[in-house]
This record gives sequence, C-alpha cells and structure tokens, in this order.
Amino acid sequence: MRASVALLSILVAAACGQTPSAASRTETPAPSTSTAAPTPMATVAPSPLRTPVLTPPAEPSAPAVSPVPPVRVASPALVVTLLPAPFEASGQIRTDATEMFKSWVPQYLQALDRYRANSTPETKIAFENFVTAGPFLEVVRRSLGDLYSGTAQDPQRELVLSEATVDHVWAKPWGRPAYVDATIVYDDRTTTAAATKTERRTVRLRLVNQGFGFLRVLDGYDTVLGRWINGESPRYSAPALDAEAGDAIGYVLARESYVRGEQYPHSAIANGVPVQLSTPFAKSWEAAINALDEQYKRGDFAERRFDQVTASILTFEPATFIGDGVVTLRVDGKLVTVDKTGASSTTPVTRMLRFYRITRDGTNAGWAPIDEQSKTGAWISGGNLALAEIDQDRG
Repeated sequence: MRASVALLSILVAAACGQTPSAASRTETPAPSTSTAAPTPMATVAPSPLRTPVLTPPAEPSAPAVSPVPPVRVASPALVVTLLPAPFEASGQIRTDATEMFKSWVPQYLQALDRYRANSTPETKIAFENFVTAGPFLEVVRRSLGDLYSGTAQDPQRELVLSEATVDHVWAKPWGRPAYVDATIVYDDRTTTAAATKTERRTVRLRLVNQGFGFLRVLDGYDTVLGRWINGESPRYSAPALDAEAGDAIGYVLARESYVRGEQYPHSAIANGVPVQLSTPFAKSWEAAINALDEQYKRGDFAERRFDQVTASILTFEPATFIGDGVVTLRVDGKLVTVDKTGASSTTPVTRMLRFYRITRDGTNAGWAPIDEQSKTGAWISGGNLALAEIDQDRG
C-alpha cells in the first residue's frame, strides 16, 4: 500500500512540476519477497531476402551517321523530251517474258478466287497487289460477281485457266522489257447444290514486271471500243517528279557528308564491297567518295555537310508513258566543312546531276544516280549511261 502511495506521489509531483525532494522524504518500502518474471525479449522476424535489382546494361549508342539534308525542289521550266518509242522484242527477251507470264497466270487467278470467296482486308490487299489502281481495277472487281465471307453456304466458285498467250513484248530503247501484252482464256465455274454453271471469259491484259518474276496488271483492253481502258496517257507529272527528286538528291549528298565520330567509311571500296554497278559514273563516284573517306580519316575535316540545298529539274526523257526515264537537274547549295577545332568554311556549290527514274506501274518510283557534269562541263559517263545494266530485275 505504501509503495503504491509513494509511486503515486512521484507521478503527481512530476505531473505538477514539483521537485522530487518531497517524495524523497517518504519511507523506503521493504523489498518485496516475490520475484518478478523476466520480461521476454522481443522476437525479431527475419527480414525477407531481397532479390538484388540489377541495373540493365546501357543500350549501345547508335553509330554516328550523317543525316540526309533537306532539299527544296521547284521546276518552273521542266522540258519533256520523249525517247524513242518501245519496240517489239523477240529472241531471249520474249522467251523470258513468256515463261514468266505462264508461271504467273495461275497465281493471278487464285488471288481472284480467294478474294471473292472470302472478302477480307488481307485478300483485298492481295488482289490490289495484282492489279494497279484505275478504272480497269474496278472492271476486274465487278467481273468477280458477289464477294462472299467464306461460309459453307456460299456457292463454290473457281476460275479455271484454259489458254495463256503472249501477244507482244515491248522493250525500251536500251533493250530492257517495258511491258507485255497477253491474252488469257479461262472458265468461271460456279457450283451449287443444284447445278454447275460455267462461263468462259477472254481477257487481254497489259502487264509490267515488278521484279522476281512477279507481274502486275497495268491495264485491260476494251475490245468493243478498241482501246486500253486505263489508257496510254502519261502517268508522270511535274509535281510528282519534284516530290520525288528531293529524296534522290538527299541520298547523293548524304553519302558525301560526314559528322564527328563516324565509325564506318562511306565508300564500297573502303568497306571491301564490290561496286554493284560498274558503269563509268558509278566507278568515278565511288572513287570520289573513297577519297573523302581518306580525308576524313586523316582529319582533314571533322564535319562535312550541305546547307540550303535547292534543285530544279531541267529535262525529263521518259522511255514509256508509264514514266521510267532519265531526269536531268541542277542542284545549288552551300558546302560547309568544319575542322577539328570547330572552325568552319562555307563554299557555294552548283552541280548538274542525272538520275534514272525507275517505275514499274507509274505509281511508285525509285531514282538511281547515273551521271554528273564534271568541272570541265563534260559528263562523267562520256555518254554511256549504261541503262541496260542499271534497269535490271532487282525487285
């Protein structure tokens, strides 16, 4: 009891801010004879083992590569000069075209069958890969009849080839195939539970080689009106040429441009790769790029680029109405070189370039550099553009 009172007095005094002197004058209680149980030690739960967080290795930085410079193209005075018209080819050119055509026709009919039997975005794309856009595309689409969704209740339809004949193989002035006129005869067979109906069709097609043995329907012939449905009007235009030229020029200038820290040379010669085209211009240009590689390696310059590049197309020489041919253009800009200290120098440049515009259907086109005017005013090719070598079946 006394112990309780004494303890209570200490707590009250502490709470009231009193000094413990008054409490110290109280009697000291007799020691208790009972032994207090020992306080158990707190149990410490083992911490879970953490899987160490591994820092992923840093992504290797992409090697420094010179960017393609922007090129503004405007051609207010484009002159179109037609090359000699395509001629009818014979011999090996016709033999190769005939073999390609006969192996292609079954693929074409199968694509039409798949599209009308199960009309999906995938079969539609496959169908349109076989036929170029234009009025004749819709003629072919409508000739297929109703498009189904591929259910078991749909009639079973099949296009069965009967005849495939090459009528003409037209070649460009340098001897490469331009397009093929051919006739196919096939049966459109429809089978239902009641009967089988067969309708014979004869179609004359104009085909262009897309590369790797794949042909594409460029047009179809209207036997009633006696003309090609899509027609033979030019499939090229000045705006299209201007729109395409920028990328082609940019590619040429990018191969001749350098930034700091480049690891790989630009020339095929330095990389030990055979020059793909052994034309006079290709050899000269590759040697010039190899010389730039050596200058960059020696430290003659740390950066090299072209700024404020503009271009105008002077002439276009189409080989066919599709739009493949030779483009001559003028390029103006500023050549900027920067040395290791950061000092730069700027020189105005004007260049005359020629490209071969390659198109297989008049819609999409690629450009290949084929010539340049030297400082003397002479063309590096010496007049040998080697178009027969450039215009190859490379896909």
